[in-house]
Amino acid sequence: MAAEAIDAANERVQQTEGEAAIVREQTDKELNEMSRELNEMREALAREKEAREQSTRVASFAEQAASVAGRRLGKREIEEDYKVEQDKIINKIRKVLALTKSNYQEEAQAALLKAQELMAQHGITMSEIEISSKEVDLEKQVVDTCVSESRRNTWYEKNLSSIIGKNFRCHPYVTGGKGIYFIGLKEDVEIAKEIYLYALTTMLYLATNYVKENRNKIIRITSKQLKNDYMIGFLNGLKKRFEEQVESKGYALILAKDALVVQAVEEKNLIKKKGSKIVIAGSLDARQTGYRDGRNFNENKKMIR
Repeated sequence: MAAEAIDAANERVQQTEGEAAIVREQTDKELNEMSRELNEMREALAREKEAREQSTRVASFAEQAASVAGRRLGKREIEEDYKVEQDKIINKIRKVLALTKSNYQEEAQAALLKAQELMAQHGITMSEIEISSKEVDLEKQVVDTCVSESRRNTWYEKNLSSIIGKNFRCHPYVTGGKGIYFIGLKEDVEIAKEIYLYALTTMLYLATNYVKENRNKIIRITSKQLKNDYMIGFLNGLKKRFEEQVESKGYALILAKDALVVQAVEEKNLIKKKGSKIVIAGSLDARQTGYRDGRNFNENKKMIR
């Protein structure tokens, strides 16, 4: 009986061990499966994290690229807009300058002054206007014109030609036995000649009247001396008038001589001559009166008829 009980007990133990082994095996399989799934989940999470980081980097790069592109586009648009506006202004100045060729002297002079004002206002030089079109250069014509024929030119004619030439983009010079000449663009010389002749006529007329009215008041001086005093004052006043106009309106930019004119003057090989001796009376009143009249000279409003 005892032996049978022991055998039965051993059999149950073996059965229990077998069942336990089966349970352990099944448990190991389940643990392995769970471990595999856990690893797959970790890998999936890692891939998802990498994808998110990559997406963030791409978005950041795209944003930076868009910002740079926007800045470049904005800069290009600003540059293009500026160029368009500059071209409009230059074309406007060209049209105004074209009016200086008008047969009506006052209209031509008004156009020149307007062009000077526009160039000063926008900081545009003549070279910028000239470079933009070869056709404009082809239309230019440099002339060498006699504005006052005379076998002997006076000191005041020479001084006056210097003042007018400087302020109307011309180069004046004197040729012995022939007269006073202006070198410049055709339209500039035409205007300068007109202003020169009118200023000369005005100055001589006013000087003669001054001498008539004041000659007998001053003892021991000649009419020529008194007249010279007046004309010295007139020329100084006229020069001051133009200087103030250039300074107040900013005309210095446009008064620069054209490159073709500079070249023509250089090729002429002109020799600067000594100034003439001037006999004067030393009349302060004559000079002050002449200076005042010179300052009041207006080429657009006829002072004498």
